[in-house]
Amino acid sequence: MNETSDDFRPRLGLVGQDRAKPPRSLASSLRKGRRSGSTARRRSAPRVQGWRGTRRAIVKARVVRLGGKGIALQRAHLAYLQREGAGRGGERAAFYDGTNDGVDGKDWLKAGAEDRHHFRFIVSAEDVEQLSDLKPFIRSLVREMEADLGTQLNWIAVDHHNTDHPHSHIMVRGVRGDGRDLVIERDYISSGIRARAGLILARELGLETAEEIELKINRAIPSRRVTNLDRQMLRQGGTGGIIKLDDVQRRRMHYRARLQVLERLGLAERSGGSLWTLKPGLLSSLSRLEQQDSAQARIQTHLRQPGPDRAEGFSFDPQAGRRDVVGRVFAMGLANEHTGSVYALVDGLDGRVHHFEVAGDKDLKSGHTHIDAA
Repeated sequence: MNETSDDFRPRLGLVGQDRAKPPRSLASSLRKGRRSGSTARRRSAPRVQGWRGTRRAIVKARVVRLGGKGIALQRAHLAYLQREGAGRGGERAAFYDGTNDGVDGKDWLKAGAEDRHHFRFIVSAEDVEQLSDLKPFIRSLVREMEADLGTQLNWIAVDHHNTDHPHSHIMVRGVRGDGRDLVIERDYISSGIRARAGLILARELGLETAEEIELKINRAIPSRRVTNLDRQMLRQGGTGGIIKLDDVQRRRMHYRARLQVLERLGLAERSGGSLWTLKPGLLSSLSRLEQQDSAQARIQTHLRQPGPDRAEGFSFDPQAGRRDVVGRVFAMGLANEHTGSVYALVDGLDGRVHHFEVAGDKDLKSGHTHIDAA
């Protein structure tokens, strides 16, 4: 899932003396896209070839410019990443790099304070529960990124175990080994790193079995979020969103079960016979449902905590920024570890609890206030 910054269009720069050796085990997968000879021209991003059954990983990427408030926001982000309770067993999370554990994040950030930009990556392996330790996986991933990009990377990472799905945050300085700015092609950020991670997982855990694939699909069918089945059906349905189950060669039973779920959600309807029609805006509607479920979970968590009586209901509306809510902010927290956006829960004068997600630089204080979430 690509979440690259909209205002930054990275491209791979010149490859100099700091080029690293390609990983032997996957060298054949990088033959396309690797530069040969010594011509000093921009090369395309490496094409990482996968195969059926390869393990999957989600990689989210963000470019952070350090000018203006950027360095202060980056400092706050690093402090948040190593907070108490985020590590394994509930202890304080600790940074590490390619060779050392317990790296000081403040020292790392201080050394890169004059950089033009940094990169943030969140890596979440689908089969993370099968890994006893995330560090070897992340170190292998960065080594192969270095080989792909032709330079050593100056990076630190931290593993979080405080969610249902453990994941890793990688911070990379925006400089190459020779001191030049590090720029990375968009297609490598959006797909190449994810493919690399999947290949490493397959090498470590073996290819996915048919039973594992079946189990994952069945788990996704009742989800109130975007699934791979939804994307597959949208591609098959074309612009009209018409699915004819009789023409489906693979996963027909899975398609039918998922369509029935979407029908209950009001996002698909039977059109007669084996025909189904997907409603327009399917992915955005599912994303909104996932946001709503997250908002509901946050509110229920806070309402269970000791404190003054609060309203039972809540209001969630992605377009809430178009109107104002007057009330008292009684809870705030980080909504997105990647972007730094925060959420605010407001006891409104209308007797309801309202959930807002706002940019991370909003200065919201607890107390009675007038909130515009735009």
